[in-house]
Amino acid sequence: MNSSSSTIELIGHCLAAQELADTELGELTRTLSFTNFDWQRFCHTASSYWLLPYLHYSLESRQLLELAPEQVTNELRAVRHLTNIRNQRIKRQLQEIIGVLNQNYIQPLLLKGSSYLLEPIDQIQQLRLTSDIDLLIDESSINDTITALTTAGYQYSNILTDGTDYHLDPMIKEGMPARLELHKQPLSTNAASAINSINAWENAVPVEQDNLHYFIFTPEFRLLHQFLHAQLQSNDHINQRLDLRQLLDFHLMRKKYSQTINWSFIENNFLNQHRQIWIDYVSMANTIFTQLDKPTVPDSIEQRLRTKKMLARLNNNNRKADLYHWFGRLARLPKRLTTPNWYKSKIKFLLNKR
Repeated sequence: MNSSSSTIELIGHCLAAQELADTELGELTRTLSFTNFDWQRFCHTASSYWLLPYLHYSLESRQLLELAPEQVTNELRAVRHLTNIRNQRIKRQLQEIIGVLNQNYIQPLLLKGSSYLLEPIDQIQQLRLTSDIDLLIDESSINDTITALTTAGYQYSNILTDGTDYHLDPMIKEGMPARLELHKQPLSTNAASAINSINAWENAVPVEQDNLHYFIFTPEFRLLHQFLHAQLQSNDHINQRLDLRQLLDFHLMRKKYSQTINWSFIENNFLNQHRQIWIDYVSMANTIFTQLDKPTVPDSIEQRLRTKKMLARLNNNNRKADLYHWFGRLARLPKRLTTPNWYKSKIKFLLNKR
């Protein structure tokens, strides 16, 4: 990392500041200390990924916040404070919902950001910006769930969604901060080849906390669901997008469970048709945050070029991305076609042809 590091990489290294070695931390400190460092662009990019609360936490934890202008420091502190207040309200709302369902003998499975509210992977996730509450409900209990929530004051919002194949339209309750989405399936049809309602419940772990009963995924399924939701359901791999907030969730999970997750179980049973997308996702996490031993990815020239291309796209440098794309195509050619001897033979062939 140096002064020419991309904004995306720089944000990633700041978010992973607690994991950096002294040398890497020194390089990050020097970069942020440059008099012409563009804090406005830096914060604007982080804000577009909902990462400002995380950024304040990470910079403060490694005494890097003092390098920022006072106005930036004050704004980051304010965003973190407001996020913390809102998340506490959403957490109480989620607990209230679970309580209502438990009274009707229903135990939901917490998905995505909802699971982090009650079962965070890392302390930093207490500052994760969340827009709604996602719960997977056993299909046999859907009608009873709707009745219980309607009685408790919830009603369908006037916002129509395109996710009717796997979740109901959002429900809201006056005075509550978050929308509620009840899922019939853990993922939409285009991403459900790996996780469906049957194996989701087979890989759910019961939790009892504060007299509340609910389920969360096993570490393998928690990580797999996050990946599939980000890259397939949201079509990020097709549109060459990357949600840094979700990539950070993925990074924190693989860091915490790196030695306990059965990586071969994930790769051999669920990723056959999505293997390259998985490799690209892990490679981006290694590049943007910190390199981890597991899961392993190929360290080939072609894969390095793919990662550089994706990173260039994220930084809106399409010219550089196109360059890496063509380099990648060259890397796939047989070596005999890219050696000087081949060019001599080709020239001789063309001369003779003339």
